[in-house]
Amino acid sequence: MSFTFICRVLPAALFSLYCESAEVPTLQAGEMVYRGYYTRGAEVHTFTPCKSDKTYWVSFDWAGREMSDYYKSNVSKPYEPMFIEFRGHLLNEQVDGFALEYDGLIRISEVKTFGFGEGNQCDA
Repeated sequence: MSFTFICRVLPAALFSLYCESAEVPTLQAGEMVYRGYYTRGAEVHTFTPCKSDKTYWVSFDWAGREMSDYYKSNVSKPYEPMFIEFRGHLLNEQVDGFALEYDGLIRISEVKTFGFGEGNQCDA
């Protein structure tokens, strides 16, 4: 094998194979990646995006269970905001009950990261 093949062609081919096999999450129609603060408590189940004055009522099924369980187990005071990053979308649905008091309904499709404390903030 020539020096040129080993130094130029082989690395490029391996990189190409890696890039083709790397999993790149795709967003469904209407979905976005959101970052902000999740809050849970009696009659509260909300998300406030970073750098926004809007607050949404949160909806999820299996996608948010681990995050919700973590929140309940690790919250140190009632209604403490927890940083979350997730894939989801705003829902254009009729709401009732406590959800009427918020700017809309947001659905979590996939939780990417969450946590309390340093490093888990909008400006991090």
